[in-house]
Amino acid sequence: MPNKLPFIWGESRVDTSQLYKLENIQQKIVQLIGSIEEVVIEFTSNSSELVINDLKSISSLIEDIEDLKAYSEKAGRIFKLGILGFSDTTGTLSANNDISEQRTRIVHEELVNQGIAEEDLLAKGFGRVANKSEINRNLNCISQRCVIIEVYLD
Repeated sequence: MPNKLPFIWGESRVDTSQLYKLENIQQKIVQLIGSIEEVVIEFTSNSSELVINDLKSISSLIEDIEDLKAYSEKAGRIFKLGILGFSDTTGTLSANNDISEQRTRIVHEELVNQGIAEEDLLAKGFGRVANKSEINRNLNCISQRCVIIEVYLD
């Protein structure tokens, strides 16, 4: 009996096809978020310059972002991308804050140059990340000198 739909007066059947369609859209959104959040752009020490591999990563990221936007719209949801920049613990606190902001800005600019709407992007440099901090344990970058992308979905 738990598998039966509730009785709806005057209806002989209920069309649930749209529910399956929405479920597939939600699964695709989750998959795209995972793919986007796996991207890590590593930088060399004291640099905010993108190298060819970074540009390739960003180019492949663009397609996932565009797909996420399309699927989000189908699901009636809105997303923002957080571009989060980090530095390692070498250098002064001020220098690390500056370089993490520069890294964030350069990735932001590249995403906009490749067609991502600026209003879909949020950017923040966090400076140095202490080795034992909680955020570092969850950070997928090897050097701590990186930019990661987070997806925020309403």
